[in-house]
Amino acid sequence: MSSSFEMTGCPFCLNDDLNISFDDSFPVHERILREYKSFYVIPTLGALEEGHVLIVSKRHVSGLPDFYYEEKEELKIILSEWMRLLEFVYRRKVGFFQHGVSSCTGNGCVDHFHLHVLPQKVDLYSLVKAKITVKDVNDLSDVIEPGDYICVGNNESCIGVAYLDVVPSQFVRKLYALNVSDLSDWNWRAVKNQEKMKKTYVDLMGLL
Repeated sequence: MSSSFEMTGCPFCLNDDLNISFDDSFPVHERILREYKSFYVIPTLGALEEGHVLIVSKRHVSGLPDFYYEEKEELKIILSEWMRLLEFVYRRKVGFFQHGVSSCTGNGCVDHFHLHVLPQKVDLYSLVKAKITVKDVNDLSDVIEPGDYICVGNNESCIGVAYLDVVPSQFVRKLYALNVSDLSDWNWRAVKNQEKMKKTYVDLMGLL
């Protein structure tokens, strides 16, 4: 698949000569489910559930406040499309989350924008809101303050953002795993869950 991705030495910048891969058996460029003008969608390494995908920006930016207006509008359309598709395929309510960073710290951090979208067994929005102070917003365009934040939402029009001095590494992943499955599943670097990732690719590629 031909694309025009920026070169920054990161696993999500696919035309990068310095590109690193966290899974050489199924690298990012081979598992693109759909490509858009400013984004692409892939099944994620370390999937929490079958159907867990990432919406990744082609431009190397860290968070929602860095996007141009046109990119934000495109992202909202893509997110809505994939939430509907995942709910149809997996017959569950769908949630999403994203960790925006001003600086990348901790061994779970990749500072290239990627939005997690997954069929959920428990509501991510409610889990996060029970743990930290979350400000409800109308849509992703309302996440405008620079710095570290967590954005979380579901397909029932609930979207919230929490601005924090420091966001603990893989905070939302760990919180979800504590509530639905074995704790070891939250750390994507330790538990890569390649089988879930590959199953997601097979499930969804045939529909696109």
